[in-house]
Amino acid sequence: MAEARFLEVIKLDPQSAAAWSNLGVVYMRQRKWDKALHNLSEARKLAPQIAGIRLDIGLVHFRTSNYEAARAPLSSVVRDQPDSVQARFLLALCDFFTGHFREAVQTLEPIWDAESANINYLYVLTISAEKSGQKDVYERALKQLMKTGQNTPEMHLLMGKAHLLRLEDDKAKEELDRANQANPRLPFVHYYLAMVYKMRGDLNQARDELLRDIAIEPDIAYSYDQLGQIYYAQQKFAEAQKAFRDALQRDHRVADAYYGLAKILRQQKDYAGALRQLNDAQRLAPESASVHYMKGQVLLRLGRRKEATEELAQATALNSKEPPGAKEELETGGIKDPQLASQ
Repeated sequence: MAEARFLEVIKLDPQSAAAWSNLGVVYMRQRKWDKALHNLSEARKLAPQIAGIRLDIGLVHFRTSNYEAARAPLSSVVRDQPDSVQARFLLALCDFFTGHFREAVQTLEPIWDAESANINYLYVLTISAEKSGQKDVYERALKQLMKTGQNTPEMHLLMGKAHLLRLEDDKAKEELDRANQANPRLPFVHYYLAMVYKMRGDLNQARDELLRDIAIEPDIAYSYDQLGQIYYAQQKFAEAQKAFRDALQRDHRVADAYYGLAKILRQQKDYAGALRQLNDAQRLAPESASVHYMKGQVLLRLGRRKEATEELAQATALNSKEPPGAKEELETGGIKDPQLASQ
């Protein structure tokens, strides 16, 4: 009903920034992100001075995992409203997810007084300070994190994630087990336990943990994507295909899910279908050698040798940026922490 009324207002007054903006918010709540971005962008043209419109634009980019695009509108909000805790935390998360750790610290420090009892704030600040070599900030934030979290399951979850970032799977599992024992329905605890088991090669246990996570948080696309990867590794291709499609139904920007579907379709010799999935993956992860490499292989199968040669050359040029084995597991640089990204 709200959508219909705002559309009527826009028809009567196309210069109504409020109508465009509110219609954008309606589409945000409906998870129609492309429509939301279009309407908010129209509102911004009409009222560039209104920080709330830019905040919503940044939030749309954040919700669609387009963290780099979110940084500019969020930065402008922080500039105009330096006391906005929401804008600062969203901007810091975008910095965090894109590897701009020093900038994340600079964004977060001014709201220490307001947020130093928030363990998620302290977690991001601690990791960012450590990654950027800001020892004093790291030690202060870590001390406060330990004091605030104490022995809560949330604290053990955060410590487990921190160990995962360092590839310390034994310590990560110890902390995550403590969180799970204290609260087995804590969102994301099973997701990160699954990542530990995946690192160890225990695919059955990783699968079971992901299914537990999905039962608690059924709308997180990355749980389904990881489940699809597990099923693919177990050669359960029908289950993998369903899991990848479930991921994309919840978030159409999960590049790994398109890549996983392409691998299955290539195996089924549906090369045209595989190419469509790879085009979507490439749109989201244009710097992935993995995507270019498989796309080159698929194009060869389709008899498009000139395009295939170009894709394989691009894969060779990018290959040094990817870890060993990247041709079998896409590294997009996307979400590393779905718990924070879902907030």
